[in-house]
Amino acid sequence: MADAKMHLRLRKLVAKAIEKEWWAVELCATRLLEDVDDLDYQINLVGALHEAGSLQNVLKPYWNAWRSPAKPWVDRCVDRLRKGSNGDYWAVASLLGLSLPATSDSLEVSGYEQISAQRWPDLKRGATRVHLFGIESGFPDGPSWAPAIELGFRENDDTQTVVHAARYAAVIPLHPRSRRWGGSPGRYWGEAVTGRVLTAKLPYGSWRVFDDYRTIEQDTLLP
Repeated sequence: MADAKMHLRLRKLVAKAIEKEWWAVELCATRLLEDVDDLDYQINLVGALHEAGSLQNVLKPYWNAWRSPAKPWVDRCVDRLRKGSNGDYWAVASLLGLSLPATSDSLEVSGYEQISAQRWPDLKRGATRVHLFGIESGFPDGPSWAPAIELGFRENDDTQTVVHAARYAAVIPLHPRSRRWGGSPGRYWGEAVTGRVLTAKLPYGSWRVFDDYRTIEQDTLLP
């Protein structure tokens, strides 16, 4: 019965995607009509829907159907973001709506360590707590990470639901031996080059930046 309902939903989505010219959504939904249990295409569809501007009322039926339990989903997203190309936006967007503990546990198992934890103020929606994780890359001049994943949740949200997700090709300090970079494991601060950056947010928002920098402000670090 569940598969029948999902097939009906997917058929309607294909028609809607063709009407709106959401070709990536149409491709993913059509593939899932052939094999609804294909985890990679489930992730692709959720990411493509987010990229097309879909809100949570559209995304939640797919979240509910495919992310319970969450661990296989999270593990696959994390694996893709570690081993795949720097352009896998759909895996980034597919981490939205999950809990931070569920995602951070998978990151830790995969070899990520916390680089920093910050509090970003937001007068409209409330502050966001943002955790940056990376895989140590062995840069000779000091700590550096490649790739890195950033996850954030609203400070007033007890469920710690991820509303900000980003994937950095790297986090490499610009001035590792100067006063413009400092801190200790888990609480680093300063300026870093990040290369290609993919960012996804709730309720909506998607960005791809090819060459960027990331400043971790010391006064925003969490205790």
